[in-house]
Amino acid sequence: MLATGRAPGRALGRRVGVASIAAVLVALPACGSSTKSGTSGGGTSSGGSSSAGSAAVGKTGRLKLAFFSVGGNNSYLQAGIKGAKEAAAKYNADIQVFDAEFDGAKQLNQVTSHISGGFDGFVIEPNNSQQLCSAVKAALKAKIAVGITNVPACDAPYNGVYPGTTIFAGGQSPAVYKQWLEQGLKSAPGGEFAVLNGPATQGNTVRARQVLDTLKPQYPHWKEVAFQYTDYQASVALSETQTILQQHPNLKVLFSSYSGHTPGAISAIKAAGKEGQVKVYDLGGDKVMFDALKANHRSRLRKSIFPARSRLERCSQSWPRFAGSSHSMA
Repeated sequence: MLATGRAPGRALGRRVGVASIAAVLVALPACGSSTKSGTSGGGTSSGGSSSAGSAAVGKTGRLKLAFFSVGGNNSYLQAGIKGAKEAAAKYNADIQVFDAEFDGAKQLNQVTSHISGGFDGFVIEPNNSQQLCSAVKAALKAKIAVGITNVPACDAPYNGVYPGTTIFAGGQSPAVYKQWLEQGLKSAPGGEFAVLNGPATQGNTVRARQVLDTLKPQYPHWKEVAFQYTDYQASVALSETQTILQQHPNLKVLFSSYSGHTPGAISAIKAAGKEGQVKVYDLGGDKVMFDALKANHRSRLRKSIFPARSRLERCSQSWPRFAGSSHSMA
């Protein structure tokens, strides 16, 4: 049985990319300035405003931006990169994309080494909040406009912004993970369950682990038998699910944190002949997953979780309001 909660799908990835770039751009003054002064487009964690400094532009008269993506190996991240490039083109800005490959140390070096690279704005998708904190602070100190996406910076709450940054845009809050996990834990009186997640130190994986730890005491008849990392790849999810089923043949529920790797888990379950036994709770809800729901008469879509889409769509035409102030779209 397949159920799905919709949060980190391809459409959201694109909207987050567009939103973050747009917010950073409007935090900068119009192209044509020739010096940097004042503060970078930022504000306070409570949304108070502060002035945005003049942005230096290159010989082409275009703002120069950098997008530090946590990775680029799945459709969600590729959609975010595409959205960032589309937003930069719309605002007549140049953009350079950096792929951290889910390597926190590599991303830290990428951001740090480009602070002196003549960029007017950064959009950063942290691999890990704390690991990248020093680089975010250094960029702000250098008066670079900074927007954060997907994983908060430093100690900022998921529904807030780190002081000085222009925006936080994301759709995978603790509330989303709680709703996703509780759907499965409430589906039966108890039994064994497993979880498939992304890279071990990636912020969303860490958040899922934290939420699960708070929920487990409330569901004492459920036993966690695996919490595995897939790098968001279907091939890894396939092998991990095969191992889980071999070691725990009575598994009742499998939580899969990303629609891009869920097909691997489904293939393993089918091969083991356990389609009627193991319920899969997918987080993402992309086209492949909804097609799978329609094709499987034993499954039904229990609830669609997509908290960020409506907020992004409501606000997409209103970016000038956020120039020089903090704004969260978590």
